Amino acid sequence: MTSLSWRAAGAFTLSAALAACGNNEPGAALAPKTAATLLADTTQTLVSTIDQAGLLPLNDTAPAQTARRFDASTVSADGAVIAFTVYVPDIPVGSSAPLLLEGHGWGGKRTRDLDTTSYDAAANTPLQTAKLALTSGAQGGKAGGRGWYVISFDQRGFGDSGGFANVMDPEIEGRDVKAIIDWAEANLPRLAHRKNRDGVPDPVVGGVGLSYGGGFQTIGAGVDKRIDAIVPTSTWYDLRYSLYNTPKSEYLALLVGVGAAGLGRAEPFTYQAFVDASTFNRVSPNFSQTMYRHSAVSYCENDSASMQQPGIPGFFIQSSNDILFNLNEGFDAFQCYRKANPNSKFMAVRFGHPDVLVSSTSGTKFTEENVSCGGASIPVARLAFSFLSQNLVDARLNASYSADYLTVPDLRAVLEDGSATNGAKGETAEGGCHEVAKLGTNPSGAPLIRRGGASATATPSSVQNMVAGVPALLAPAIIPNDPATLASPLMKSFTGPEAGTVVRLAQPSGSDRKLLGTPTVTLTVAPTDPLQAAIDNPPILFLGLVRKTADGRQQLVHDQVQPILGFGTQTVTLPGVSMLLHGSDELGLVVFGYHPQYFNYYTRIPLSVNVNGISAGLPFVD
Repeated sequence: MTSLSWRAAGAFTLSAALAACGNNEPGAALAPKTAATLLADTTQTLVSTIDQAGLLPLNDTAPAQTARRFDASTVSADGAVIAFTVYVPDIPVGSSAPLLLEGHGWGGKRTRDLDTTSYDAAANTPLQTAKLALTSGAQGGKAGGRGWYVISFDQRGFGDSGGFANVMDPEIEGRDVKAIIDWAEANLPRLAHRKNRDGVPDPVVGGVGLSYGGGFQTIGAGVDKRIDAIVPTSTWYDLRYSLYNTPKSEYLALLVGVGAAGLGRAEPFTYQAFVDASTFNRVSPNFSQTMYRHSAVSYCENDSASMQQPGIPGFFIQSSNDILFNLNEGFDAFQCYRKANPNSKFMAVRFGHPDVLVSSTSGTKFTEENVSCGGASIPVARLAFSFLSQNLVDARLNASYSADYLTVPDLRAVLEDGSATNGAKGETAEGGCHEVAKLGTNPSGAPLIRRGGASATATPSSVQNMVAGVPALLAPAIIPNDPATLASPLMKSFTGPEAGTVVRLAQPSGSDRKLLGTPTVTLTVAPTDPLQAAIDNPPILFLGLVRKTADGRQQLVHDQVQPILGFGTQTVTLPGVSMLLHGSDELGLVVFGYHPQYFNYYTRIPLSVNVNGISAGLPFVD
């Protein structure tokens, strides 16, 4: 939901960069295209004139539209004003244009200028996609027009919109989305429509947005069936997992900090949840249930009174280094949508919401800008645009039909390779693709994404006398309920593998291996002193995967850790991985007794434990 920056003195500050996932950021233009046969200039005329079946304006006597941009607003169900900017393309008589909705991240605001490349440096895929739609999206009818309507809106509680943010309540923010589509139907001439299953003309609507801007799509589509296809980027599937049931202090602090910095207005219950999580290691059951209702998981489990699984295609772009919304969120959302619509797709990329304590180069981007697939450097935004074109306008718009559009594979991943080589914009070297064959309809209902996999027994198989709790050196730096804790320079030294205990899971194999999916770990946690088990002080440990290179360097894979709570034997699902393990690399498991990503979530009274019988299931795909 957020991004952030440090001042030179090292003090943690919230700034306009906090909202970078919704706003323009200075930067360079898209990298030059290669493989012209795949990435032909979108200004050219289609190879042959196509008639997008059933895609017609509701009133074909409407006048032609001239390209322009203007601000407008509408009133939502509860009276709150929702403000937005409307982009209109040239639409000749005989053509009609779909509508693309774009929503910003938490703390952001709408985009008032799509005619810029200033957001490219941050690889803001949704804004790049929206620009492609505005300038080159194929229109309906036989006139051969180009360009879609785009509406970029201020989400409730941010920018010029009224009300207070409710963290995507379907009964509130979901109805905001509905109000915008109602306004579009009433006010956009030559808006493309297609008959729904009941024979009633519906507007053709797609969605893009990242982080909180991904949430408006999954929640909005669950409320309003007029949305036809979505591209949620770096967003959540289940907010309980993302933030609250094991309180992720690092990002909870940043969400609260948005209000403190004057970047938005949130309902008081969001602040109370932060206090509860930081004070008691948990939120209330009622709040947890509320976050369940504000997540796609509720309708995916057929347990939402406000939403239904929309049955539309979704293209889920999720980042492996995303500390707030890790790969598992995208895996689960994709599997939910894929079961309902076989046109749904998934792509794992790098970067995302970074571990701000590490503040590595991964924090400069939201997604990949380009991916190297089949010898071609392909902008991620063009893949998103092609997916929307094929599902909103015409399924024939693919690589075999027109060079303007690309076929989006069912499942694609950019594998983190551990390279220290930096690209021109600070990113690691452009990632290569790993593509999984078409998945089909999966009638068996088996998971589409590998969970667990190759068995691995840790060496050694136990960790003795691990201390769970705040290290004495850090204790003075941790201030409950205070985001300023993240400013402590001590915190960074406790984020890497060196701060924990590492055991080996896979030794060098001599050849590269690919991992894509969710690793599992089974272990038993026991108190070093059996009398400690009778005290109400359950241990909290943190697990992560570690890459160890031939020269002895250790890397916490994707900067990810997973908390576990309590004594006994348990099997834990770790954050998803999308990585290339080189033949000379080892793969290990690190066990931490404390981790700063969860700086307010820890064993309250330091406790010595033994971790025994460590084994893992690793999702190798080759």
